[in-house]
Amino acid sequence: MTDGRGSGADPRPIGVSRRRLLAGLGGVGAVGMAGGAGTFAHFSDAATFPGNELGAGEVELVVNGSTPTNGVVGFGVDRIDRGDAGVEAFDVAVRTNPARLWLATRCPEPDELLAEFLQVTLSVGGETVFPTDGSGTGSLGDLNRAFVAGIRLDEGCLAPEPADLRVTLTWELPVTTPDAVAGRDAGLELRLYTEQCRHVDEADADASNPFAGVQPCPGRPCVICEDGSDVKLQSLTLRYLGSEATTVVAVSTGGGAGGVGTGGTVVFDGAVEPGETFLVDATTTDVAGSDGNWLGPNVFVDDGSGGSGGNNGNDGNGGNSGNSGNAGNGSDRPDGVKIHTSCSETLAPGDVYGDFEVVAGTTTEGELLCDPDESDGSNGSNGGGNGDPDPHCGVCDDDVEGGDGPLRDLTFRYDGGASATVRATTTVTGPGGDAVVFGGEDGASVAPGSTFTADGSGVAQSWKNGVDSLGPNTALAIVEDGDDGADAVVEFHTSCSDPIAVGDTFGTNGSGGPLYELVAGTKADGEPLCGSEDGR
Repeated sequence: MTDGRGSGADPRPIGVSRRRLLAGLGGVGAVGMAGGAGTFAHFSDAATFPGNELGAGEVELVVNGSTPTNGVVGFGVDRIDRGDAGVEAFDVAVRTNPARLWLATRCPEPDELLAEFLQVTLSVGGETVFPTDGSGTGSLGDLNRAFVAGIRLDEGCLAPEPADLRVTLTWELPVTTPDAVAGRDAGLELRLYTEQCRHVDEADADASNPFAGVQPCPGRPCVICEDGSDVKLQSLTLRYLGSEATTVVAVSTGGGAGGVGTGGTVVFDGAVEPGETFLVDATTTDVAGSDGNWLGPNVFVDDGSGGSGGNNGNDGNGGNSGNSGNAGNGSDRPDGVKIHTSCSETLAPGDVYGDFEVVAGTTTEGELLCDPDESDGSNGSNGGGNGDPDPHCGVCDDDVEGGDGPLRDLTFRYDGGASATVRATTTVTGPGGDAVVFGGEDGASVAPGSTFTADGSGVAQSWKNGVDSLGPNTALAIVEDGDDGADAVVEFHTSCSDPIAVGDTFGTNGSGGPLYELVAGTKADGEPLCGSEDGR
């Protein structure tokens, strides 16, 4: 198939010509087994991630024959081209004693658009662990979201060296990826944690997962193309549903003459097989003049059949059933089925126009197109949203209507560089002094990357109508061990006089990063605490 720029396009390379894939591996030598046009060619300590360690006990984690300075393998993807592919692998082993091994990921950053297009497969010991449905490949974004709560990699404990476990990441950036996406960044962070098998019975092993309880990631950020959304589409990925191979021509109209223009601009021209996807992309064309690389108000897709086509399957997306395009209809409108791309009518993945299904889309702002029913509401341009908080969560901010306290509980992830004994206390409005809300008087051991909850549900307060809750101030204290240089005591307001939201960080660890991240919370009325992206 062609590159989407038309049969007469300049044969220059698509997108940026320099590809770079960065890899970090806790101070260990570079990952072996690289392939494809792009490689994980550079690796340094700068690409490692602080705030991780190996599990407690006499056991040593070995990656590619060396001991990492922390338990993290990090891959960074930067400026690759469509069609690039490769395989990266590393071997994990333990020394001294048999051990269990867990792996966890971190949620992707909201602006990692490339991660939603980069297709990956993760296998351990020759067995595919992602995608979990056995579909072959899934997006890097989905992989990042899949294992934030950890997955156990061993089967009945890893024996000490020379036995090892190979972890393999296969990756490919499809040729149908929008040109503007190919130059973006994305990353994968795999956190490893080991525990001696002799200390915990196998029946109780699941309770040792240090990542259990980590809150799920938000869904992929996306925007809705519908009336009032002010969304401008830059590309559409379409699947050909016909039964025979054919040549497809897609023409984008840039306005004028009733939205038809003077014949339009070719945005795809190539041979397509049944079931194959192809990219209709305005990134490198001037379809709409001063409106930038916008697809324009309409795209006409012609498979040479000479037929007309309306919308055959847009359930609930009213108005599209009138989209039709006839070859030889006497106007200057291009041939083929018409896809209305101005967003004055709803357009979403899964919509079908004649023999073509919308698979994906991107906007001129570099955002993903989503179905109205799938949007997580985190993007202000979704459906012309007004930025109000999600009705299913509660805001902790006295300056927002309904945002006053109190808070019932807060769950934190500990990101120190070593295990520490932590105690959480909260002030009590009334007699009795501070109350311990996590760890007891002596504190409780918390491993890097694990979570704990400061729970005020049993603390009687005299303020806020006497509801049991956290008090006006809460403190997290490291009472034993921990990273040198980490804050011993971190105090913050929990009265909502200062805003608090999921995603906020508190304190500083020994490496200069945040010591605690708020991953969940509950207001006293039972509402889950909103994230900062929900508005406050």
